[in-house]
Amino acid sequence: MVFQRYADRLRNGIQLETVQARQQDNSGSDGPDENLLFNAYAEQVMLAVRPNWGFASAGRVNLSCVVRVKVDMQGKVLQAEISQSSGNSQYDASAVNAVVRTGQAGEFPPPPSAEYSDLDLVFTSDELMGR
Repeated sequence: MVFQRYADRLRNGIQLETVQARQQDNSGSDGPDENLLFNAYAEQVMLAVRPNWGFASAGRVNLSCVVRVKVDMQGKVLQAEISQSSGNSQYDASAVNAVVRTGQAGEFPPPPSAEYSDLDLVFTSDELMGR
């Protein structure tokens, strides 16, 4: 899937995909313009959330969690919750808190269209630690 391939390449420990994109099959409906729009929005979200995220005690274990985010068309974070846990509640909380802090600061980018209002952000400790 086009969105997932891009999400796999994002840096700084945060990956993003739209919930709708993850649920789609490979029907071919993702055209080049749609892919460029997603890539630009994914980069904006990553740049906004990344400075608000940190977790110091991951050690050598690679942790990963998925935060489901609902955002309105003005960029207001309506909901942020764990949809896939890392197994470490402190790590999971750090990821949710990063999204919440970004939203509270008014820094979460508004989605370019309604289809981008439900997002999955994947937080990976290896990327955060630069491994």
